[in-house]
Amino acid sequence: MQALQQVGRGRGERAAGGYRRALHLLHGFGVPAVRREGLRSDGRETEALGGSTGCPTFVRDGLKPLSRLRLQQDWGVREVYQHSAALASGAFFFPNKAPPDLRLTHTAASGANASAYTFSTVAIGEATADRLVIVVVHDSEADASAGDPPSSVVIDGTNGTIHESGVGTGSNSSTCSIASRLVTVGTAITVVVNWPDAQVRCGISVYTLKGYLSATPVATNSAISTTASVSVTMDVTATQIGVIGVADAKDTTGIVWTNAIEQNDQPIETSDRMSSALLMPGSGNITRTATASAAGELAMAGAVWE
Repeated sequence: MQALQQVGRGRGERAAGGYRRALHLLHGFGVPAVRREGLRSDGRETEALGGSTGCPTFVRDGLKPLSRLRLQQDWGVREVYQHSAALASGAFFFPNKAPPDLRLTHTAASGANASAYTFSTVAIGEATADRLVIVVVHDSEADASAGDPPSSVVIDGTNGTIHESGVGTGSNSSTCSIASRLVTVGTAITVVVNWPDAQVRCGISVYTLKGYLSATPVATNSAISTTASVSVTMDVTATQIGVIGVADAKDTTGIVWTNAIEQNDQPIETSDRMSSALLMPGSGNITRTATASAAGELAMAGAVWE
């Protein structure tokens, strides 16, 4: 849909000649999501069927079939393919949108035994208008008390949105949370994680997300475990990507991921560990597992964006 929406805002809507004033969008087949903005200057409606995952984007220009040349030259579309199914004559489709770009930019950890952890000069890469900064918070109590979710995650001076938290309930508990905020300027920021009471240690894994349709995750999930592994089931389609994190109060060796691509694995302090991984586009609705070197108190949280 992104590619088609860009076409709708492109040269096809230029004022000169009134080439096109409308775009009629349907998401998927049979899904009631329709937006009609008017008609072309010559009275013929332009139609487009924008598929969800696995569905291409079909286009035709009223009763007159669009030629490949017109799509490429007048609409500025580089890749156009003939549709072979039984649709109206002259139907074409654009390739499905690419998944968002998600990458790890910074990690940090502290054993300050504090209720507020401040991480300065956090790298967030090149500034863009759509840069979403995602902070995976890893916390380990290891003091015979239950865990707590963070009360706030301040990203570049403003509270981020906490999307999901896995919070341990037993002694020596861990917490893993995911928060995000749009940050459009600068290459380094300050992140402050606030807790309702003092936490023995805290770490962060920081990612940036670009090229997404919405800053709100399409799915989140979390889990806790007192065994040597913790799992969640999360669905990631071909146009989506996700991040998953874990905190472990009893690991000195390292985390092994299953059905996720590890990005970092490091101690928070001494016997406690933090790790995060990518949930890859098109990996499907499967179980994602983090396995520690020994049984302990593990907390996991994940989120997926499109």
